[in-house]
Order: sequence, then C-alpha cells, then structure tokens
Amino acid sequence: MGGTRYFVVYGNYAPSPFVLYGRFINTNGSPASDTIRLAAANGPIYHTDVAYSGTNFMVIWVEMPSPCILKGVIVSNNGIPIVNAFTIATGVNYDKSAHVIFNGVNYFVTYSRQNGTIYELWGQHYNTTGSPVGNVVRITSTPYSAIYGDIAVGTNSRYLNVWGEYRMNNYDIYANIDIEMVAIREEIDRGKTTNPLKATFVKDLIELVNTDEEAEVLDVTGRYLGRTNKGLYDCSRLNTGTYFILMKPRRNFKVIKIK
Repeated sequence: MGGTRYFVVYGNYAPSPFVLYGRFINTNGSPASDTIRLAAANGPIYHTDVAYSGTNFMVIWVEMPSPCILKGVIVSNNGIPIVNAFTIATGVNYDKSAHVIFNGVNYFVTYSRQNGTIYELWGQHYNTTGSPVGNVVRITSTPYSAIYGDIAVGTNSRYLNVWGEYRMNNYDIYANIDIEMVAIREEIDRGKTTNPLKATFVKDLIELVNTDEEAEVLDVTGRYLGRTNKGLYDCSRLNTGTYFILMKPRRNFKVIKIK
C-alpha cells in the first residue's frame, strides 16, 4: 500500500525481453496508472516483492537462470526508479523465498541462499536510498534446507522469521525471533558483572561508569560520530533514534536510544 493506492509489481518469465513492471491500483481495484517499466532483467523474473516506507518503495525480484540472482531497486511514490537496480545476493532460491519489509527506519530483505548442499535464510538491511546498513545476518542455523521464508516486524526491535524446512522428504514450518532491527547484535562483556553504560535510553548525555575505556559513538549505518571523553559524550545535538556505543579495546557493542 502506497498512501491511498496499491502498488503492484511483477515481471515476465517469458518471452524476452525480461522486464520488471509496476502499476498503481486504487482501493476499489481499478487501475490508478499505466504500466510502469521499473528495470530490465538479464533472465526470466520468477518472484517479486515490494515494501513501502511511507516515502518510497523497495522492490526486489529473483532473476533466472541458475544460479539465481536477487536484485532490488528503490522507486518513488510516483513509480519512478530513483536508483539503478542493484544486486542483493547470488545463488538464491527462486521459490518465493525472498521478501522485503520496512521496520520504520530501514528496509529488511530476507532470502534463501545456497551453502553447499543446503539453503540457509539470510537477511540484509537497506536504507531508503538503497544503501546496505550493517552486516549481512544469518537467520537460520539448521543443517536442513530452509526456503519459502516470510518475515514480520515483531516487538522489542526484533523480527518474526518463518520458513519451510525440508526434513524427511517433507516440509515443516519453523520460526524464530532473533534478528534485531538495527542489524547488529548487542554484545556484553562476560568477564564483568556491571554494564559500563549507565542507561540505555538517554537524552542529552551518554555516560559510562566504572571504566576508563574509550568508546566510540556510531549511527545505525556504522558512521563514526565521535568518542567519549572521560566517560562522557554530549549527544544533545543528535536526532532521536538508535545509536551504538563501541567499547574499546574489547570491541563490544551496546545499543542505545536517544529520546
């Protein structure tokens, strides 16, 4: 749903030329636009998905033949591509195993990618301009193939991941809640009983206690913003949102939210 109308995306499987298309549809089912050409493909388009940020769309699709490629493009709310199409992953499963969702800050793309003889679910955050955010994250750790995945935004900054897992000549449904929306897991120092960060929710000042270690402040894209001085950092100039504190030299992360 893009504002007051739907945005439908699809691609042709055959014949060539292979093209990704979009079209706006009114809530009563009538066309709200002509067919829009979004991107050209190098092979048959087997699967598509789309998510809306409130400002623009992220459209993803799987291109055949094997090994299949997962690609993406950012499209304005008028249906105009605002970046060139980009590759998200290679060696992906083509059976409806790729999805994109918007978490309120970034898009999150999940897909089933081949590793040896099995498929694993992986994910990657992208910002609203199509740039990757954080690291690629592995969603499943099962020794069995995981495909036909789906995803939903959950509580406590987590995702609900659901997939079909191939066991004993049949598929069973499995799920987990284990990927943080910020794409970087929070690590703690197992050797200490106290957390050096005084608070998780802060307003004007980040304060470290009981430590002389230096810490860096990063935004959600990993961009360096500054460092603490004697355990203090003035964050009053920063916008509301999620940030990271990188403790050195232990390389441990702490997630904070500035109000």
